[in-house]
Amino acid sequence: VAIKVMDLRLSDPALVAQFRAERQILAALEHPSLTRLLDGGVTPLGEPYLVMEYVEGQPIDRYCDAHRLDVPARLRLFADVCDGVAFAHRTLVLHRDLKPSNILVTSEGRVKVVDFGTATLLQPDRLATMSAAPLTPAYASPEQLTGGPVGTASDQYSLGLVLFELLTGASAFGERTSLMAAVERALAATTTTAPQAVVTDAAAAARQTSLAKLRRTLSGDLATILAKALAHAPAARYASVQHLTDDLARWQRGEPIVARPDSVGYRLRKLVARRRFETAAVVVAVLALAGGLVAALVQARRADAQSRRASEVVRFLTTMLGSAEPGALGKDATVGEVLGRASTNADALDPSPGLAAEVRGIIGRTFIALGDYEAAEAQLRRALAAERQTSPEGSVDTARLLSGIAEAQELNGQVDEAQRTLDEADAMWRRHPEPDPGWRIEALDQRGRVRSREGEFDAAVPVFERARALAAAPGIAPEVRAAVAANLGFALTNLGRHQESVALYAESVEQTRLAMGADAAMVADRLSPYASALWYAGERERALGVYEEALAIRRKRHGPEHPDYAFTLANYADSLVWLEQYAKAEPMAREVLALRGRTLADTHPMVPFAMALLGRALGPLGRLDEGERWLRESLALRRKLLPAGHWALASSRSALGAHLVLAKRFAEAEPMLLDSERVLTAALGDASPVVADARQRLVDLYEATNRPADAARWRE
Repeated sequence: VAIKVMDLRLSDPALVAQFRAERQILAALEHPSLTRLLDGGVTPLGEPYLVMEYVEGQPIDRYCDAHRLDVPARLRLFADVCDGVAFAHRTLVLHRDLKPSNILVTSEGRVKVVDFGTATLLQPDRLATMSAAPLTPAYASPEQLTGGPVGTASDQYSLGLVLFELLTGASAFGERTSLMAAVERALAATTTTAPQAVVTDAAAAARQTSLAKLRRTLSGDLATILAKALAHAPAARYASVQHLTDDLARWQRGEPIVARPDSVGYRLRKLVARRRFETAAVVVAVLALAGGLVAALVQARRADAQSRRASEVVRFLTTMLGSAEPGALGKDATVGEVLGRASTNADALDPSPGLAAEVRGIIGRTFIALGDYEAAEAQLRRALAAERQTSPEGSVDTARLLSGIAEAQELNGQVDEAQRTLDEADAMWRRHPEPDPGWRIEALDQRGRVRSREGEFDAAVPVFERARALAAAPGIAPEVRAAVAANLGFALTNLGRHQESVALYAESVEQTRLAMGADAAMVADRLSPYASALWYAGERERALGVYEEALAIRRKRHGPEHPDYAFTLANYADSLVWLEQYAKAEPMAREVLALRGRTLADTHPMVPFAMALLGRALGPLGRLDEGERWLRESLALRRKLLPAGHWALASSRSALGAHLVLAKRFAEAEPMLLDSERVLTAALGDASPVVADARQRLVDLYEATNRPADAARWRE
């Protein structure tokens, strides 16, 4: 192992605090490319110490040269480095001193990023003020050198400098490595020399190639990638280290890179370079074009039919959104009113079932976005009926519509129905495989969500992990990756794996902001469960701030009657109840319940949740009878909606038992609390936060009845 001991003779409180921060940072980092913390503590003399994995290896630049690695092999090693740094960023850790001597390669060829002694935990806005932090001038970003805010883009810049050296054998800014020289280049916004211009015969030999070939390799797209990673302004760099890795992978596969402006000619050149033999075959095939003229005409007719259908869809939707009857709807018609009229007008499309299926599918999914799940299911079922007229044996579109129906059912709290509909969709996809990876990811993600709602978190995790593996492929939209990360985070929270969950939600929020903007509605979708994850991870003040941010976006984007607003508000109020801010939580619970019968059906899980929430707030305020009525109504409604033995029923009984303890009805409370804890543990496992809450209520019972031994047993 490697042991670091703080010398007390230094007697600098700031250094001791930094040492302890390093211990905390390393404890959160479990990744094959990062050094692991094995232990830590304080010696009998009061010296803080760390015990870390000992890495016996060479700095990455020396390793690559000693083994004469070619450019592709160097890029593979560099990708492992980026993978570890990206993981640290998702765990809210910034390194701030990435350089070859802090990136070691073992004799087995494994990369290890070491020395997080200068790392800083990132703030929620992903920036950490520099505050005179240690740095290595030759590898520091411009913002580090000039005292600007330092974020993940700063680590990316340092990685870009390391990559420049790995590829060229030369420093990006020459041999002047002093702090003064580095600050001068930062203030002057000096750009790097073109990589192909600095290579030598010796560098080419170390990369097992000729000087001419190395120059060709380093020019073009690879130079463009380096230039983007080393842009002077942080905003001009890649959005994350993962994006840099993805672009390098595209270059290695011969695909178009993101860093370069797109054009038809550029893409065609890349295609020809990747498919030389296929291109030659195309030239031969052109000679046989005349023989395929009939087939081409058939395809043209099909394409024309598809084009006409697309035009009809566009024409209908344009009319719908333009509100063809302003006198009937009024100039301030809501989207819901326009959709309602469009649903009626769509009856005219019934003689053309293909067109009807497409239009009603669009209307149904828009109703889902508006939170009107019953209307969404009705439209999607009519779309499904029309699609079955067109494709009696089923089709990919049939499976997609079934998936949409399942989503509407899931969001409306009809979990059992959603499960059955998903089974039907899966059977259809087995007969008609889904070609679009986005839909395949959504199908897995949806299956995982339904299992999570059933409390089957252990079963949900591998489903989400398969979806996450598919979402990591190049070309998948950031919002898709964000959704999968958030849903996996939810399952892990309920399994007690809080640090992993917080990291996933942080990644999800960042990806969504990158894709949609800082205050998009989808950002609130990610912030709301992120706040819950932070709460269970013990970061309670931070959690409340994230809830408030999510609510502000929801009010702005959705309005106070949308089911998603109710969801966030109820979870925020739940946190306030646990903080014993009952008077503040009560009106929030009532605001959610005021939506019952309007935008929230009784089947929506937020209705019984808000009832129980109101009861839990009223009891400590001294309104015991009213509180008990709400708790019992919540339990009765859940019994109507959920199968016997469902864990949420036990959760309701646990909350009611806690209320009976407040009312000093201990004899009634004890069997209810014991039984609900047993059911919850069997369903959710020891690590679940819901189980922890149930056990805390037993501690409260035995403390109230002066049974300290029982209280201690449950507290333990």
